[in-house]
Amino acid sequence: MKEFVIRIVETLATSVIMEADSLDEALSKTNDLYQSGEIVLTYDDYSDTEFEEAATDLNVAKELLFKRY
Repeated sequence: MKEFVIRIVETLATSVIMEADSLDEALSKTNDLYQSGEIVLTYDDYSDTEFEEAATDLNVAKELLFKRY
């Protein structure tokens, strides 16, 4: 039987209302709040799950996975 490396990607998403003078400022302020932990996404913000082949070279993939854990 063959072996495959499958990557599972879960996406969390939310929307916030941000007051700012420009889109760039709104994005920056939102990023700052997210990075500081004031905006936290949880399982309630679940949006999607994707399954995809992670690597075509199984030996390289195994090396990367073993280094990770």
